[in-house]
Amino acid sequence: MSETAERTVNPGEVWKHFKGKEVRILALAKNESDSTDMVVYTEGTNTWIRPLNEFLSEIDFGKYPDYDRNTQKYRFEKVSDGIDFSFLDNELSEVRNNEIGFIFQGH
Repeated sequence: MSETAERTVNPGEVWKHFKGKEVRILALAKNESDSTDMVVYTEGTNTWIRPLNEFLSEIDFGKYPDYDRNTQKYRFEKVSDGIDFSFLDNELSEVRNNEIGFIFQGH
């Protein structure tokens, strides 16, 4: 298994681009035309979409020969996990069930 395959990206996480800016992952998506896995992320007021394999790739030192190789290995590296909202799963499920029950009771 490659190092890229071992690294995972999840919505809410903060990642650092090798040029210094931090981005927040908004979503994972698929390209409509060829089903390529994509990462949707935001930095400031900009929202970007990039292929997942490119997002997780190593820095191309041929393209950036002046970049310090000891600073960062990958194009993006995870800074922090996102906020874990999994504790809300049961509560949201209960709300949805109550709403469905309300609708079917003829209200």
